[in-house]
Amino acid sequence: MQRALWIPIDTSNDDSRPQCSSPRLYDSDDDDDRTFATRARALTQGLLPSNLLELTMSGLVEKLKPHKPLHEGAKVPDGTLLKEDNPEQATVDLSKIGGKYIIIGVPGAFTPPCSSHVPGFVEQASQFAEKGIKGIYVVGVNDQFTMAAWKEKLGADKAENVHFLADDTNSFTKQAGMDFDATGLLGGVRSQRYAAIVEDGTVKSVWVEDQAPSVTVTSADNVLKAL
Repeated sequence: MQRALWIPIDTSNDDSRPQCSSPRLYDSDDDDDRTFATRARALTQGLLPSNLLELTMSGLVEKLKPHKPLHEGAKVPDGTLLKEDNPEQATVDLSKIGGKYIIIGVPGAFTPPCSSHVPGFVEQASQFAEKGIKGIYVVGVNDQFTMAAWKEKLGADKAENVHFLADDTNSFTKQAGMDFDATGLLGGVRSQRYAAIVEDGTVKSVWVEDQAPSVTVTSADNVLKAL
């Protein structure tokens, strides 16, 4: 028989502080009709004011809700820094960039579909600049070393205003509502394939592939035509 200490809480006192009665033992396998939920409720009601408890629970529920995917008119997630040149320090906040720019979400650096998707933006970087694009930001849920090596492999290190950013904690991608479970193929959560035109932190247009390996609506040619 397991025995545990139960401290009844008396909240009827005028004093705002909860009043504890004398502790007493209860048996976990006796016929007491106190369920776990009942005991938890009794304790919680005594320890937390009802309004504070309600706020705490509502905050927890909000955190558990999936984030709404990026859409036209949405704000780019702020306060989430991404890594570019330093593997130990994240410095890029995509919500704070001024002017018009493009965010490219990719499922995985060095994967064949992504390695055929991104070069179009690199090769046409000057055409995008002529359309008023200040920068092209490729975001992947990879470490900074991998993103930097991939950038060099694709020759993007020689392109003007093309940035490869590591979202190694999936924080930005998750807040943007663009993450998905790619455990079977890529070993964990990754970014959906998307392309977004953003101006001063607000999404103006966004395209998302129905299937991550596909490169159709998110192609450089398609995005360039929309400018």
